[in-house]
Formats: sequence, structure tokens, C-alpha cells
Amino acid sequence: MDTRSASPQDGTVTWPLGGSFLLTGVVVAFVCAPPTLHSWKQLLLLACFYLLVAACVHTLAVMVVYRLQRGGGSLREWVLLWPTVWGAWIAVVWLPLAALLTNEHSRWISVVLPVTAVFAVLYARSRQALEEAESDGVAEAGRVEGSGLFVLEEPAPLWRVLLPCVLTAVALEGAMAMLGAEHAWIAGALLACAAAYVTDRLLKRTVSGNSAGRDRTMRQASTGNSVAVWMLTVLALLPFLAGVTSAVRGIMGMPAAVQAAPHAPRLPSGGSPGSSGYTGVILTLPRKPREVIAPRLGTHVQGFSKSRLIPFDGTYWYFKSPDTRPAPNARVVQGDPLKRQIRSADALPLLMEAHQPLGDEMEMSCCRTLQLNLVNADAVPGTIALEAVLRDTSGRTITAVALGSKVLPSSTVSPMPLHREPVHETMVFAIPRSASGRRFDEITVRLKPERTRWLAGPHVSIESFLFER
Repeated sequence: MDTRSASPQDGTVTWPLGGSFLLTGVVVAFVCAPPTLHSWKQLLLLACFYLLVAACVHTLAVMVVYRLQRGGGSLREWVLLWPTVWGAWIAVVWLPLAALLTNEHSRWISVVLPVTAVFAVLYARSRQALEEAESDGVAEAGRVEGSGLFVLEEPAPLWRVLLPCVLTAVALEGAMAMLGAEHAWIAGALLACAAAYVTDRLLKRTVSGNSAGRDRTMRQASTGNSVAVWMLTVLALLPFLAGVTSAVRGIMGMPAAVQAAPHAPRLPSGGSPGSSGYTGVILTLPRKPREVIAPRLGTHVQGFSKSRLIPFDGTYWYFKSPDTRPAPNARVVQGDPLKRQIRSADALPLLMEAHQPLGDEMEMSCCRTLQLNLVNADAVPGTIALEAVLRDTSGRTITAVALGSKVLPSSTVSPMPLHREPVHETMVFAIPRSASGRRFDEITVRLKPERTRWLAGPHVSIESFLFER
């Protein structure tokens, strides 16, 4: 009995390859979601984990398909299965990266999908050529003499030749249109179809070689693809690393306006013990005329009689725990918190506060609610909480009344898209009746990102405050 006839080398490769693509694609679509990272170790290990999951599921899928096709097999047949596992891995290895870029809504998916299709066709065509060569050898050995000297093949119909070319051209034009409309995944799928057809036509008459040499080449190519995909996965995960530089965000297609703020100077004496000598940053806004002045109490004990809007023209403080404010010699820079990238220089959390002086004192009984209007341009996964505080800085000691904390709804989106437009939001805080009779001359907003992303200041800008009766 010829054991080669029962090996997985024979027969079509459609079922093992297709089954692995389906099962592995479904699993990595759920596993390879945009994470929250705050260390390089986590990033590198996560990239390895994604590839490991894909490899295990791929191997299991090929074995299941083989068992369904063959109904079991001897130990030798299971050993001969590994060339199929290695060969199909040359294309399946790209699925974790494709799933991650899809979840990130990245434009680079339009490149990864065609590459995956090219390697899938390369493996399928290579395996098919080997099977045809083995079948031709068997047929040549059993050919009966005198069966004929000439074989006349009928030419293929013209439509069968032209239709694939026309469809390929339409797919390319559609892909360009989808890229212009920012539908990267659809564009990638169309490019994958076109690339698969072109690759199949190019390889149809060029694939040759013996089985051992072909399997060795497939193993080398699969290993090379694994290394390349791991490196690209690390690059795709960089935008989710706290404190990532603006250059990497630009490579991944994130808004180019993000700028890296200069590091704050260190105190000559080493600074406070808990902050590693980091004095903090005070971010100021360009001066602009105020449309409405701060509400003045005047002679009206009950405060103003209608709602008043106060545009924000204060400062943003960045400092590190356990400090309560930037040091007197903290670096003062001008800029927009939506565009400035300010991060901690070590593992200590970075705190951010917005301070709006009112100039004159107001009574807490002036209004019932404080409405906070802001813009959230942050695209890093992780929730951001806001706490509003009314402070009285006129006396020797600063007194404050906290209005509570609320989580920004736009920061709870999952998965977080990389190219999200800035979101305008409104937060309403109730002023407690128990604070009636107390006064305040400053509004403070504390921004509290969750622990996994507290090494960088959130890209949140305060637009205005609205006091309502």
C-alpha cells in the first residue's frame, strides 16, 4: 500500500487553509482588541501572546479539518501533517495584525489584507503544483501505449479570459474610491481580491521544485513572516502605550498636531522627595477678550438673576503625586492641552488640574448648578473622571467645596478609535445647599485618568462654565 496516498500532502488545500482562516480569524477578532498599556514589557509580551494564540488555534484548526477529511490516521500520517501546518501559517500569521488594525480602525488594514491574500495564494498554488506533479507522475507510469500521439485542447471562451481582468480593474478602481472615502477595510478587501488574482496568474506557470525543497522554503518563509508580523504588531500597539511620542502617533495615522512638550527642569537640590525632582508644568492659554465677565455679587444677596457664561481663560497645572501643585520654579509654557503632550518622567502618576480665577467673590447661593463645557480629544483607551471644586483663596487658608466626580462618557468608548474627532461634552454638577452662605473666587477642575494611563496628561480642554439659577 502506498502511504503517500493517505497523507495530507495529497488532496485539495482549500479545506485546511479555509478552516484555519475561519477559526483563527474569529478567535483573534475577539482576542486582539486595543489594550491599555503602561510599560514596554507589557507591550512586547502582548505581541507574543497574540501570535501564540493564533498559532495554537491554527494548528488545532488544521488538525480538526484533517481528521474530518481522513477520519483519523496513523502516527506517520499525523507527522506528515506538519508541512501543511507550516505552509498555511505563512498566510494565517497575518490574521492577528489584521484583527488588531481592524479594531483600531487603522488605514494600514488596506495594506495588510492584500499581503495576507498574496501569501495565501502563494501557499495554495505551491501545494497545488506539487499535487499536480505527483498526479502527472502516476499517470505517466500507467499510460497505455498507442492511446494517441496528439492532444488537441479547445481554447477557453473569450469571456472567461476577459471577465477576471475586468473584475480586477473594477476592484482596483473601487479600492481607490474607498480609500478616498476613508473606508480602509473595504478598500483592503478589494485590493486583496485583485492581488490574489494577479498573484495566481503569475505563479501558475512558475511554481516548481521537489517536495523537500518546497517544504523547507515554506518553513523559512513562515518563520520570516512570524518575525515581521511580530514587529509590526509591536508598532501597532505603540499608540496604546502611555507617554507615546508624537512621531509614532504620526506613523500610525493619528492626528499630527500632537506635540511633545519640553521636559520641566529639575530642581538643583533634587526637588521634593516624592516627585523625583520634577517641578511640574503650568500651561497658559493665549489671551483673548472675555465675552461675559464673571458674575459679581454686588449688593444682591441672592446673587445674579439669570444664567451667566464664563469662558475659560485660566491655566492648567501638571504636577506629580504627592505634590499638591507645581513648585514655584515650575516651567511655564503657552499652548493648547489638546495638542500638547505632557508626560511623567518616571513611574509616578501625573496629575492635571484646570484653574479659573473669578476675580471677585461669589456666594454659593447664587445658583443651583455649575455646567462645565469641554472638549475631549484624547484617543488613549481608559476612563477619565472630572471633579469640580469651588475654592475660596481670599483668606489665609484656602477653603474648598467639592461638587463631586463624574466620568467623561466619551472616555468609556471601547474599542477606542485612533482617528476620533474631538468630542464636545457637557458635565453638570449640583451645588449643595449645605454650602449656602459660603463664598468662592476660583473654579478648579481636576482630571483623573484611570491608573493604567496616568503617566500622561489627558488631551481635554475646558471651554467655559455656566452658572444656572
